Amino acid sequence: MMVEAPLFQRIILGLRPGAIDRDAVEVVAELAWLLGAVLQGIFVEDRAVSGIGALLEAREFQLIGRQWRPIEAERLAEDMQLAELSARRLLDRAAQRLGVASFFEVLHDEPMSSLPSLARPGDILAVVAPRDPHERLAPYYLEPALVPGFSATTIFVPRRIGRKRGPVLALVGTPQDKGLSVAAAVARAAEERLVILGPNDSGLREGILHAAKMVGGHWAKTEFVALERLDELAFLSAAEGVQERLIVLTRPPDNAHGDMDPFVIASMRQSPIILVGPTAAADALSRPPNAGDQTSRAAVSTREQSKWADP
Repeated sequence: MMVEAPLFQRIILGLRPGAIDRDAVEVVAELAWLLGAVLQGIFVEDRAVSGIGALLEAREFQLIGRQWRPIEAERLAEDMQLAELSARRLLDRAAQRLGVASFFEVLHDEPMSSLPSLARPGDILAVVAPRDPHERLAPYYLEPALVPGFSATTIFVPRRIGRKRGPVLALVGTPQDKGLSVAAAVARAAEERLVILGPNDSGLREGILHAAKMVGGHWAKTEFVALERLDELAFLSAAEGVQERLIVLTRPPDNAHGDMDPFVIASMRQSPIILVGPTAAADALSRPPNAGDQTSRAAVSTREQSKWADP
């Protein structure tokens, strides 16, 4: 099933030539369906690549024949058009299979770091890890979801997805954490167990479980694991053996992640991460679930809709 009332309007997925991954697109489409959001694909033409053909001295090494040859601007343009068509088809197929509303847009001569400027309140920015981890260290690479001042909700998708089914794992500090409402809503929509890693405090534990139940309703299957510290080491240690399909974290108000690098955690756990912004889902905890849940019961189940729900 999907959420009864959408928590987000759009999921914006940036697509780059040569870095389009089918599994990642399908994971993001699945999350859009579960959250009741529109999937907005943004194909970003790399102006650095498109400008190479204009350089007279630009050359490429041809494996067949083992020789260098000039880079032709016309062929580069054709390759860019083919990459755009491939991205459009991939997005359309993933969205159509799930019944998700989707749109496709092309940004000409814009860097990937421009994507945050497109996010509006109620949007999620989805970022796929580069195929080469060392690319994040390159001078030209700027992680669009971690730029200073950016506070919108973000999905980090690792290159390798470890599981198609499993619990939703959330790191929660207080009952007011925005990530708690999102995690509970996704667990309810996916009919999965919600595993909460939270502080070793009985008062906070009861408050967190009550808040989760307010969102999850009668679908709630919640487990609470107490942590002495809410840091990366304690999180990874407690997560051993959970076999989650999704991790939900709350973005700190000052956007300072400390040692909690979402891409590193996503890669280590082989699970996508939703990093929930401070203004996301503001009314979710105050919106009680429909006890009858007639809309959700009438919806086609995740198992019937999506290959990611196959056991």
